[in-house]
Amino acid sequence: MQKTGIVTRILVRKKLFIYLGIGVLVTGISLFFFVRGLIKPMTGLVAYYPEVEAGTEGIVFSPTDRSSPALDAGMKAGDIILSINDHVVSLISDIVNTEYSTASFDYIRIMVFRNDTELEILVRPEPSITRFDWIFLLFFLIILGATAFYLILNHSHEASHSVIAFLCLLYLFYICVTPFAFESAAGFFGYNAGELSGWILVIFCLALDSNIWGKVLKACVFIISTGMVLIFTALRTMEFANWKITGQDDGFIQMRQLTQIQSSLDIAVYIGAVLLLVVTYLRTHRQDIRTHIEWIASGALVALPPHFIFNQLPEIIPSLKQEIIPLGATSYLFLSFLPLLYLIGLTRSRGYRIQVFKKRAVFHVLLAFASITAFSLCFFPVQSFAENTLHLVPEYSGFLVSVLLLTVIMYLQFMAFILVDRKIMKEPVGTVPGQTPGYPTNDAYARFLSGISTRVMKFTREARKTLCKDNKKSNAFLEKEQDLDELCRELERTFGMPGNMIAIDTGVIARNAIIAAKQKYPDLEVSLSLPENRLRVLCCPEEIILVLTSLLYNSYEAQILQNTPIQMDVKQEGPGVFITVTDMGQGMTPRILSQAGQPFFSTKTGHDGLGLFLSRVILERNSADLSTKRAVGAGTVACVRLQKAR
Repeated sequence: MQKTGIVTRILVRKKLFIYLGIGVLVTGISLFFFVRGLIKPMTGLVAYYPEVEAGTEGIVFSPTDRSSPALDAGMKAGDIILSINDHVVSLISDIVNTEYSTASFDYIRIMVFRNDTELEILVRPEPSITRFDWIFLLFFLIILGATAFYLILNHSHEASHSVIAFLCLLYLFYICVTPFAFESAAGFFGYNAGELSGWILVIFCLALDSNIWGKVLKACVFIISTGMVLIFTALRTMEFANWKITGQDDGFIQMRQLTQIQSSLDIAVYIGAVLLLVVTYLRTHRQDIRTHIEWIASGALVALPPHFIFNQLPEIIPSLKQEIIPLGATSYLFLSFLPLLYLIGLTRSRGYRIQVFKKRAVFHVLLAFASITAFSLCFFPVQSFAENTLHLVPEYSGFLVSVLLLTVIMYLQFMAFILVDRKIMKEPVGTVPGQTPGYPTNDAYARFLSGISTRVMKFTREARKTLCKDNKKSNAFLEKEQDLDELCRELERTFGMPGNMIAIDTGVIARNAIIAAKQKYPDLEVSLSLPENRLRVLCCPEEIILVLTSLLYNSYEAQILQNTPIQMDVKQEGPGVFITVTDMGQGMTPRILSQAGQPFFSTKTGHDGLGLFLSRVILERNSADLSTKRAVGAGTVACVRLQKAR
């Protein structure tokens, strides 16, 4: 008897509730630190790192930001800090303790040594909320949180999407906690957690299509990544503890050096992740995965160029620091496009075309070049206008103009991307009534991928693993039966929808099936034989195309080592119209022929065994059927019988 009720639903969806609980907890903690960072008085002596260096003559002010309360009060790069509120400054920890102990907005008296002269500078702390670029940071955090919870609520059963949800939550926590990284052990832990993002991205790349990666490779990557992260985290934690306990700067300097080494490793990790994405894109046969990678690349092309040019390039080439104004928190506005376009890729389309990806890539490169050119041409005239009209100092006018120009250019860039992308995606593959333009797959295939594909793979993998370990573990298998029950209900919903039954020429169906199959296997060759008189059948065209495409896939994979074309014939026998697909592979044994079409039966490694089963389900709702037999000599013949239109 099938159990019902809210208790059963909670038990079945317990993973979802666990993920939601973790998401709510991490988001709540991040929100607390974010609000605290907005209202806490900041002097500008500590940003993400202390804005000072230990020099031979003392603690030297070395700001990385162009605007802060300390700079506004008159402090300059190179100033040697002598004391703060009559407390002598001799260590970096003195600066850190002063920053985090500041709890009011009263003036702080700082004595500095500049050009052989002692100067007194009064710095008034200000909250971060007075700098309007925090709005861009908030926008990025909202996008990260929305992405994480969308994936948890809709794709928690897929490993790759669960990894991305975890990555979004981790980065959300990292960004909010980083301003307090050196205040306490908890803040330092949050800062170290963010360093995991690169390694988690590698795990995501391996989880996109786990069937194309061997178990040894995945185990090695997991062990190496975990080991490297634990080693660097332990070393940095030891130096942090040494710095906090002794107060000496040696621990802080060692920690900074370890951070630089890990940053270099992170670059290598990100390059490795890109290579894994490229290999996955080329090797996978799942069209939805290729679409995900395509949209990830689109988001990277929009988000990374401005972030790299204005924030990272000056750190790589120090001589550019005076030429390029860093974006600061404004860069998060561009980084928002990475999770945003990833979500668009999940919700907008399930189709894939390599031509679309090439056109998108070329368009993004041209668009990025045009954006940078427009910014370069407009910056100095607009800055001069702002200085003359608003009477702003160069630092403020440069920052303000950078933000406004980049916001306008980014908006125009995004609108151009949407318009051109819409034009690209409208290019038709074939002319079939009821088929979605621009996609080699059709609506039925899209519904199948979105609804049951991942659940099928999860069920077959876990259920077979359980049975192989111990056939007596019936209780464990009965738990898997709940997943099968969900699958059956999903099948009923997916294929129980009314089809668009129309009278259509069999030649149109056959040609479009060949076009769709060649999107996956470009070197596929099909010899199509049509009768002299046009034969029209009554069916839902997109669903019959799906079946024929699946049969062409099977035939191609069966004779992949041979150069002979696949034969597709259309003929009429009595009241029925028959479309046969014949390959010259090894053929099926009588035992395999008798089991072909049963759910979860497959002779191919990595396949779920649902191709012929679902084909028969689709054909039944079109008043058609499917039969298979051995070809004369070798190979297999798959025959689809359709209802002739009157």
